[in-house]
Amino acid sequence: MTSVTNAANHVLFHEAGVSEEDAFRHGRTLVTELVTAGVEAGTVHVVDPELAARALLDAIHGLLVATMHPERPQRRRFDRAVRELVPRVLGTTLS
Repeated sequence: MTSVTNAANHVLFHEAGVSEEDAFRHGRTLVTELVTAGVEAGTVHVVDPELAARALLDAIHGLLVATMHPERPQRRRFDRAVRELVPRVLGTTLS
């Protein structure tokens, strides 16, 4: 991460008193609802939709940090990794 990114992260998640969990709570809820709906429809195959959603979002966040925060962002690399990761985590295919 660049020093600007580190500074922004520090301000957002330490100085402001907001945790990453707080910042991502709404997104986790939405993705959990989507995964649950997919399980109920028979198109997503996971045992625990809440944990699968959390693992998916945490993994995507990690990929985002690794590919988009370097001095030269690598959007194509990020997109390819997400396209590979999502179906594997959800036990499905992307249409």
